[in-house]
Amino acid sequence: MEFIWFFDEVFSRQSETMHQFLLQTSILGRMTGELCQAVTGIAESDAYLQRLEQKSLFLVALDEGREWYRYHHLFRQFLTAQLKIREPRQWKTFHMAAGKWLEENGYPHEAVDHYLAAAGYEHALSLVETIAKELMANEWTTLCRWLSAIPDTLLFASR
Repeated sequence: MEFIWFFDEVFSRQSETMHQFLLQTSILGRMTGELCQAVTGIAESDAYLQRLEQKSLFLVALDEGREWYRYHHLFRQFLTAQLKIREPRQWKTFHMAAGKWLEENGYPHEAVDHYLAAAGYEHALSLVETIAKELMANEWTTLCRWLSAIPDTLLFASR
C-alpha cells in the first residue's frame, strides 16, 4: 500500500481547485473536457486536463487528438476513495450529471452505468428500454447485469 502514501503526497501538492476537479472527475472511467465540465461545473475543464497531462499526473490520453483521457487505475481508486470520504453526499450528484451528459452525447451504455451508480434507477431503466433491442443482439450479459441492479418494484411496475 505504499502507492497510497505516494498518491496522497502528489494530491496534497495540488491547489484546492485542482483537488475538487480530481475528486469529482474520479467517478469517470474516461473523460473529455466537456464531460468534466458537466460533472464539476468548472468551465476550464479542458485546461485542467491539459495541466494534468503536462505535469504527468497519472492521466493517460486515450486518442491521438487528446480529446479523451482516463486516470491511471490506481490513482483513480485513490481519488474515488478520497471522494467518498470527503464528499459522500455529492457522489450521486456527480454520477447523475455524468449520466445525463453521456446520454445526451450518444454514450448510452456509459450513461446507464452512471445512473445505476447514483441509484437513478428510473433514468437507467428508461435508457435501457430505448437500447434493449440493440443489447439483445449480442450483449445479454450487460442487459442482465443492468436489469439485476434495478429494484424489482420499479422493474415490474406497469409502465
